[in-house]
Parts: sequence; C-alpha cells; structure tokens
Amino acid sequence: MTTSQERPLQSTTLSSASTTEILPPKCFNGGVPVGDRCDCPSPFTEPFCKEAKNEVVVGMITATINVFVKVIKKEFIAGMASLGSPAFRIFETQFKEQMRIFYANISGFQGVNVLRLSNGSINVEHQVLLWVPFSEFNASYDKAVGKIRTQLQSKDNVCTSKDKDKLCFNSSDSVVTEVALSPQDLSKACRNNSVVREDLQLYYLARNISNQLQCVSNCSFSHPDPFRCDKGSCYIQTDGPNCYCQQSDAYWYSGRHCDQSISKVGVAVGVALGLAVLLLLILVLAALLCWRHCRPWKEHRRLNVNPNEEKWYENESDWVARPQGLPPQSPRAQQQGPAVYASTSREDAGPTPTQGTFRPQLDQVDTSLQTRIARPRITRL
Repeated sequence: MTTSQERPLQSTTLSSASTTEILPPKCFNGGVPVGDRCDCPSPFTEPFCKEAKNEVVVGMITATINVFVKVIKKEFIAGMASLGSPAFRIFETQFKEQMRIFYANISGFQGVNVLRLSNGSINVEHQVLLWVPFSEFNASYDKAVGKIRTQLQSKDNVCTSKDKDKLCFNSSDSVVTEVALSPQDLSKACRNNSVVREDLQLYYLARNISNQLQCVSNCSFSHPDPFRCDKGSCYIQTDGPNCYCQQSDAYWYSGRHCDQSISKVGVAVGVALGLAVLLLLILVLAALLCWRHCRPWKEHRRLNVNPNEEKWYENESDWVARPQGLPPQSPRAQQQGPAVYASTSREDAGPTPTQGTFRPQLDQVDTSLQTRIARPRITRL
C-alpha cells in the first residue's frame, strides 16, 4: 500500500527596506566630517574647510603678573641658582604644585612660571599666567592683581596650604607688579595653533580693532600692507596670499594681482583669423603638392608621344602643303592638276622639302572657295 503525504507549501516573502545613506562630505585642510558638514580647524570655514578666514577674532588672551616672594623656613642650595639644574627642578616642581593651590581662587589662573631663584632663605621670582577675555582685559586683569596682593599681604606669614609640603612667605617682602600688554603679547595670540594653523601663522598679524583682538591676514583691509587684487578676491594658502580673478562679459582677468585684462572679442577675432590663415596655407600646400605630382606625368607623356599621332595632318592628301607662290586651290583641283609637289597616293608619297615647316599665308587665301577637309584620324601602329 502506498501512502502519500501532502505538505503545505510555505511561501516566504522577502521585503527589503530601502534606506538612504548619507555619505560623509569630503573635508579639506584637516577638517573632520560631522553629519553633512565639516568641523574645520581655525582659520578655515565651513562647510568643507576650503577657504581660510581673513579675520580671526581672538576672544581670550594670556596675561602675566610678575610676583616676588621670600620663602621662609627653607634652605637655599647653591645649585638652585642655575636654571635647569637638578636642585632647581626639584624646588620648581614643589613650588608650582603649592602655588596652584594658593592661586586657585584667581579667575583665569593658568599656572606659574619660575623665572629665578636666589639666596635669602629662598627668593622666588615668578610669573602668574592668566587667561582673560580681551574685550574685558583691563577689568579682569586689575581684579586678579588686587586679589593676589590681598592674599600675599593679608597676614605676616602666609602659607600656601596646610599639608606638610606647604610653603610659607614673609608678606612684608612680597611684591606684585603689573605687566602691560605688548605687541609681542598680541602676536603670541596669533601664534597659537588653536587660533591659526601653524603653516598659516606667518601670514597673520594681531590687530586691536574696536577693542577686539583680531588676527588679520594679508588679504584683509585691516592689514597694514594688504595684498592687492584689482579684479578678484584674495585668499590665503600655505604658499601665501593669492588672487582668484573674476570674469566679466567682455574680459578675462589674469596675473598675480588680477591686473591683466584679456578681451574676449579680441580672442575670438584672433582665433578666427588664425584659422583662416591656416586654411589658406593648407590650400596652397595642397595646390603645390598636386602641381608637383602632375608635372612629371605630363612631361613623361609628352616625351613618349607617337610621332605619327603628332603629325597626323601631314598624312592626309587633302592637307598636303602647297609650294610658296602658287594660288590657292581646292583639294579637288589639286587632284586634277599635275602632282609636282604632292602625291595622292599614301604609298607613293615621299618626303618633301616643305614637310615639317608648313606655314600658311592667310593673306592669299580665297575665302570664297569651298574646301573639303577629311576628318582627322589617329592611327596607332
């Protein structure tokens, strides 16, 4: 017995959802793709970091305050006076750590820079580094100077902290000195890699414009010596300022400063004339080549022509030359008269003195006579 099982057919439907994938943009000059745009390093601009800004606003600037303190209860070692010596570095590390604690409440404090150590317990000359907004520089700077003076001169002996590595100062010997901003300090702001990329810093200069610090390039009108582009726009590259020349309906502009104009009409006329001259030269050359090619063939045919074909008229009885002085006669009259200078038979005809030098005298031709001329024939032997 045979049994059969019917299995239900299962159908599977594959569905694919179409998704749109956004390709990241191509970023230049170190830009990083972020969505459909680029995160550009300064001074390059979005969306693809191709062009650099001609003016970069600097919001914050580094300021310094010179401070002198006398560290008590510490013994000065002779090697401390030499910058970079082991004894100097050991004390420098301890001093920076303690002063970071002591100056922690100063707004914009960045750190200290030890300038010199000298004997007298330990005399320390150092700089306090501040990060302050340029637009509010005076107010922020004065506030920081006042706070440092208060902390150093509030008591007779001031200590940096309460731990065992603390440093204590004699307040009466502490001196706080303000340091005005110099052009070099402003230039340092434009030498910061976070403000202007390193390979472009050479072409930017710090300028105070309306109480706003800006790093201006050679392409900016605020630069003391701007790069000139007469008919174009200036842009900065790693090789310096360059001009992108504009185009008009009548002219093209070129040159390093876009100061050279080229007429479009003149170019069109010049091209047309050049093509016409070229075509004329081609035709002349073609004619010369054709002439040189055909001339040898004609010369060869002339030299190899059959003599019988060249003097076919001398072989016909009706074209026999008449001696000079005889009256004109028709070919019929020549056949009836005595054959003293021509023969009517082609076989009996012999060479006569006049053959080959036939010269008709048209003044003695009787134009009233009717002449029968046999049709010329060319015979090839």
